[in-house]
Amino acid sequence: MLEVRPLRDAAELSALAELESYAFGVAPEHAARWLAGAGEGHVRVAEQASAAGPGRLVGGLLQIPMGQFVGGRSVPTLGIAGVAVAPEARGQGVGQALMRASLREAAGAGVALSTLYPATVTLYRSVGYEIAGSRMRFGARVADLVGLAAAGGRFGPGARDRALPVPRRELPEDEPAVHACYRRFAAHRSGWLDRGPYVWKRTLRHRSQLPAHRFVVATDAGLAGYLRLALVPNERMLLDLQVVDFAADHAGASAALVRLLADHRSTAEQVTWYGGLDDPILQLARERCFTAELHDWWMVRIVDVVTALEARGYPAGLGARLELVVADELLPANAGAFVVEVEAGRGRCRRATDGAGAGAPRVELDVRALGALFTGFATPRELRERGLLAGDDEALALAGALLPKAAPSMRDMF
Repeated sequence: MLEVRPLRDAAELSALAELESYAFGVAPEHAARWLAGAGEGHVRVAEQASAAGPGRLVGGLLQIPMGQFVGGRSVPTLGIAGVAVAPEARGQGVGQALMRASLREAAGAGVALSTLYPATVTLYRSVGYEIAGSRMRFGARVADLVGLAAAGGRFGPGARDRALPVPRRELPEDEPAVHACYRRFAAHRSGWLDRGPYVWKRTLRHRSQLPAHRFVVATDAGLAGYLRLALVPNERMLLDLQVVDFAADHAGASAALVRLLADHRSTAEQVTWYGGLDDPILQLARERCFTAELHDWWMVRIVDVVTALEARGYPAGLGARLELVVADELLPANAGAFVVEVEAGRGRCRRATDGAGAGAPRVELDVRALGALFTGFATPRELRERGLLAGDDEALALAGALLPKAAPSMRDMF
């Protein structure tokens, strides 16, 4: 018998830290700091009952409240991290029990989505998650960043313009403007996080625990970009630059921050950063001087069909109505027929009762397929080819217009 519940005391935190240490190859004290820093109220544990005495902890995870940008709007999201199961309890359904309980709890709290990075795709697919985006890792020689951009676009300065704004150190009072700059930058990148305190805290340090050096670019109109950068010694007694966080919504700010990276070329060899294929640093390149690799998939689970479809954004200028018939074995409130009506970039979703969906093109799919369709990771036709969706060509064309193909990505690892 398993009970999934909140953490009770410091002794349980220590016991879970030992499991996290084993699962992720980190020191127990590091795992304990991570769990405590995220907030003990967000920790859930699985306790296995015993007829011979007190139960024992056999697993746990971390729940992270945040948002996720889809269609230009923030959708309430629960991130799941640190799913760990004791080695002697694996293969007994502990991980699935943890996930089922967390999803039911999220549904009761009105959360729309859940997102995670999977160590095993099979487990998370079994509870309704599906691959819905990527996290790419990019690298370049620092010397190759010199003169990265040509003269720039018609409407903005390029990296050769020494009149570019000069980055300065970030000040404590810059924090609200930095957060606002990130939201402007991230909102129109499908899948990027609408960060909460936990994720923002992680931008202050590199995963090696080295502090991030913080720079901003300010213009007459306000803060237009920022860079958080760790300097990591390498085997050649030089430095590698690790971009912990970067955002800019002004062409001059992007170029100025790239120039700042390039100005490390006398002491640094390589620069590494994460994001999607629409990354602004990549777009400044004149030549193929970068490496790019798929570092992670991330998965999404629709927790509340109505809330999710009403919270996201839709293509402006498109008005249409579509019937979705959803299968969801774990969360019955998501199962059945729904009518989605879109107008002026906003959506309304309701149960298709009393003939409300009559005449609307109809698509049938399970909740996994809806997650991949929701972020724009897969088109309706691609999902039909995989046997995850059914509908005629007219319905698929309309669904693809309302939920268009994107390149959903994520920078943050949580």
